[in-house]
Amino acid sequence: MSSRRSVPIAVVASVSAILAALVGPVPVVAAPPPVAVAAPRVAYAFTMVAPTSVSPSQMVARVIIESPGAACPPVIASTTRGTALRIGMRVVPVPVGSLGFEGITVCRVALPPGLARASVGGLRLPLLPTGTPQRIAVFGDSGCRIATYPPTPPATLTTYQVQDCNDPAAFPLARTAGEIAAAKPDVILDTGDYFYRESDCPSVEPYAAMCAGSPPVNPPGSPNEDTYAGWKADWFGPAKALFQAAPLVLARGNHERCDRAGTGYFFLVDPGVSPADTCQRAYPAIVDPLHPAPTLMQPAWVARLGTIDLVMLDTSNSNDTVVTNADSFAYQGRRAVALLRRSGATGWLVTHAPVYAWERFGGQSKLPTWTSLTLQAVLDPVIRPFAAIWSGHLHLFQTVTIPGRPAQLTLGDGGTLLDKADQGGTLPTYGPLTDPVTGGPLLGKDGTPVAPNVPPVPAPTAGVTTFTFGWALFRPTTAPGVFTGVRFETGKGPWATCRLAPGSIACTPVTPAP
Repeated sequence: MSSRRSVPIAVVASVSAILAALVGPVPVVAAPPPVAVAAPRVAYAFTMVAPTSVSPSQMVARVIIESPGAACPPVIASTTRGTALRIGMRVVPVPVGSLGFEGITVCRVALPPGLARASVGGLRLPLLPTGTPQRIAVFGDSGCRIATYPPTPPATLTTYQVQDCNDPAAFPLARTAGEIAAAKPDVILDTGDYFYRESDCPSVEPYAAMCAGSPPVNPPGSPNEDTYAGWKADWFGPAKALFQAAPLVLARGNHERCDRAGTGYFFLVDPGVSPADTCQRAYPAIVDPLHPAPTLMQPAWVARLGTIDLVMLDTSNSNDTVVTNADSFAYQGRRAVALLRRSGATGWLVTHAPVYAWERFGGQSKLPTWTSLTLQAVLDPVIRPFAAIWSGHLHLFQTVTIPGRPAQLTLGDGGTLLDKADQGGTLPTYGPLTDPVTGGPLLGKDGTPVAPNVPPVPAPTAGVTTFTFGWALFRPTTAPGVFTGVRFETGKGPWATCRLAPGSIACTPVTPAP
């Protein structure tokens, strides 16, 4: 039982009277008005092309706010009939188990069809044009390379591969993005590989100065290699000019595998084809070296852009030198072909790894090597209904025409460290899956054909290669399936004029002025 006694009300009143007599009336102070807290600013806003199963308009809007737990701002839009709309966005949850993405809020919404204009957070959201895009910009492989490789006996020093990320000539993504935006494209196609800061900045010279300010990667205990800080430095910051220029088609590259930068890809830039936590669902396989990460191949999907069937095929887990995941690629290749309209459309296949591309790996003294062995062995018999293939992966600009095959364009020239110029040279005199010595089927190390059920591919009849930074702009002509284009060298202007037709790509380099 408590020993505290109640105090009579009369006593309390008399005490209050005495205090009032001594100090006067106690002033009543009004509570201060609530301070208005500004909503966190939208750091980046952009639209992405998506299949109709994700968005009926084939457009998804994305917002990144550099503050955790922020409220998603609405999209302010109006329709072609003048109706004003306020479209709510939804938060994309940070994948459970990831590290390096906790400090941001990501929002997403599928945009309805029939919009005339749209914006979010004061930033314009570009929309797809009605009909076939008249100006199609293409580039890829754009991040700044920072990689550390362990010593290989008998070497005793760690090997570094570092671009000068502070030099706009050595890492020109911001300049490339500015040139693309100034060209006023209707759609921008990126062939993949956005994240190249795969190691902490080396502390030894001259590398420390070259990548000064680069964010650290690989937080201790993280199942993913990438972080938002890395994505901002590699992609969002330097590529920002693209975001209000045109809707983006963002292919998934091998740098966006789940054991590399897959978390950032699915969480930040995938249009909604796959769950944002796709890689975290495979967490045990990613961190266990005895059980490599599963392929996690995205399903093939199509965007119908007027007379163009733009089909996306995920080749992030393909192999350049051996045939792997053959069943998965065969299934998705057949699915990709099935997505094509039977008539009246031009089929373009977008795949990060090229099907028909080559280099002289090791320099001019080596024979040309056709890369992407998996895709040649599995997809060559399947994808011939396509008119053209748009790819990256090799750090160059290259075109290849092979009779009876889709035209191959490889644009891995967007900003990352370029391949060595001595890996070029004249066009190979033999085709993919062909032994350059015997002219017969290409054999593996065990002496058996690497693709026993696929005959050697014919030799190419035309093609160009350059190891320079750049991008391309293509426009449709009045002839069905025929496009004209210009491949630009970043900071210098046109490098070649091109004509793309079903099954052929012809680019003529521009002769420099004397």
